[in-house]
Amino acid sequence: MNWSWRLILCCAIIAAAFIASAPAQTAGDPVNPKNVHDRPDQDNNDRGFTAYESFRGTFDSIGSLLKVDSSAGYDFNRHIGIFVGMPFYMAHDSVNAGAAADPVRSGVGDLYFGGDLYFPNHIADYSTSITVGTPTGNVSNGFSTGHFTADWNNRFRHSLGRFAPYLSAGYGNTVPDSRDLTRTFSSLGHVFHGEEGVDVNLSRRTYAGGAAYQVIPFGRQEIFNRLDLVAHARDDHGSGGGNNNGGNNNGGNDAGKNGGSGEPGDNGGPGTGINGDQPTVAGNDLTREHGFDAWVGFEPSRAVRLELGYSRSVTFNLNRLSFNVGINLMRLLHAPNAH
Repeated sequence: MNWSWRLILCCAIIAAAFIASAPAQTAGDPVNPKNVHDRPDQDNNDRGFTAYESFRGTFDSIGSLLKVDSSAGYDFNRHIGIFVGMPFYMAHDSVNAGAAADPVRSGVGDLYFGGDLYFPNHIADYSTSITVGTPTGNVSNGFSTGHFTADWNNRFRHSLGRFAPYLSAGYGNTVPDSRDLTRTFSSLGHVFHGEEGVDVNLSRRTYAGGAAYQVIPFGRQEIFNRLDLVAHARDDHGSGGGNNNGGNNNGGNDAGKNGGSGEPGDNGGPGTGINGDQPTVAGNDLTREHGFDAWVGFEPSRAVRLELGYSRSVTFNLNRLSFNVGINLMRLLHAPNAH
């Protein structure tokens, strides 16, 4: 880990300890925070059941990936909550659309559960969450790694009128979805991930924002493709393919050993594993990535959120479009006109 990331982590730990010890108070927030689990702003109720439904889509030159995420939880008070959820995926591989095999794959992903801690403060709102994934999804389709995964994420946010800058940093053994983008692969291997951005409240019902993100892996990584993203995006990096036709770097060599008998990608891209429990590609430093996101959103009501996003992966040299439809079911059921 370089010195800049060591400094960020040290500052995060110090700030977390300070905020946790400070007296809690309500801080205004012009825009709903868009965490991975779509937790809304502080509601009028400090405790009770929560239920969310989100429908997300990611589109790029490789194909499209749709995700329906159903989750529920319980807030014990305004500081502590727990949640559980199950995603369902549908992937369409445009690269293999003309192949004999069906380019459309669908199925459930990994059942996940975890807990949240919230510490609102006049200096910066701090939240931390731990998410554990269980191996319930299909490995050969890339909807699971076949192993338990865990991710710890920390988030700092401060409101300045219409603007709400934030900083998040986390650590886990898998690359998590970003706040607006569903990953087109599952991964197994230790990573640090960070995001620095700002939300802007354009009007009472509309908002926009942007962020830079980084994924910093260390140690061996295993990637299970939902699309052919890694096979084509890593062409310039020499990732390995099947039949030991890998590239010249360590990741390519490892991928060549573990790859299947399928056709390798262009310039030594990874092939498909022979068995369902084999990674599509394995090696060192494979999930390293940095780029930026931008989004615009509309909230027709307190229970519904519509969002369009754009993501640029500098590492993969790839542009992606995304959408997100989020529904707060508890707010919807308790709306004045819901009878």
